[in-house]
Amino acid sequence: DALPIYEQIASIKPDVIVYDPSIYNSTDIEKLKALNIPLATIEGDTVEAYIQSVFKLGQATQSETALMDYIERLNKEVSVCRSDPIVPAPKTAIVMLSHNSNPMVAGTKSYYADLVRIAGGDPVGPPSNKFEPINAEALLALNPDAIVVPADKGDYSALTKDPRFAQLKAVKTGKILGVDQDYILRRGERADDALKHLHDAFIKLFK
Repeated sequence: DALPIYEQIASIKPDVIVYDPSIYNSTDIEKLKALNIPLATIEGDTVEAYIQSVFKLGQATQSETALMDYIERLNKEVSVCRSDPIVPAPKTAIVMLSHNSNPMVAGTKSYYADLVRIAGGDPVGPPSNKFEPINAEALLALNPDAIVVPADKGDYSALTKDPRFAQLKAVKTGKILGVDQDYILRRGERADDALKHLHDAFIKLFK
């Protein structure tokens, strides 16, 4: 039989364990701590906080030099976005679709919303740092100028084909940004690409 996941981790004997605390509960984290292996996190509800966690990871793994190249690349993209703002910033909802239930919308205090904010949008949604369920009526009430859809290969056709959302301003005007979910839903090496993709799309749609 396969070893439980925590025993598998211990058997590898890593120098450090890197984890995202947003997807682990307190019990899981205590089990990680019990392995007596140094822990490092990748986290942050803003891009700046995420960059700080990457820097701390570099310190924990003694790879500051290698990660500084990535941090510099990400900071450069942040500067590019902020040097060419969209005025007024379009109200933007980040909507994750579901085939069997209501969609989810990203909270305005989330990392995902901060990506949109830096790229030139004005995030709308609940005052939360995560995705929250939303019905069609509530989404219509937000009345976003644009909708970002994290989806496989950026395919947002499920949104445009759903009659519940036909009256959304963004659907009627075609102001929908399909983004590969691996870019926007994961804090990782593609953060600069996510910002560039979003910023370029905002420029194309609103300038």
